[in-house]
Amino acid sequence: RGEDIKEFWARFSDEDIFIVKNIKIDIPPEDLPGKPLNTVNCQQCGEKIFDKREVIRNGKILCKACADGPYYHVLD
Repeated sequence: RGEDIKEFWARFSDEDIFIVKNIKIDIPPEDLPGKPLNTVNCQQCGEKIFDKREVIRNGKILCKACADGPYYHVLD
């Protein structure tokens, strides 16, 4: 059966299957891989917040969990 799939795809050239285009992607520096460019601490829990992911609420710097609630739930 695996050979049937190989034979099927062998009938097509790369140009038949793929469209190749030159593109440009705008990625902010803080979203690039590597060492964080900016670090602040949450003024409520003290957690480090990297690369402009902090939330400002009522003049306080907060992590997303303190600002909007955590994305997880503790199971007993």
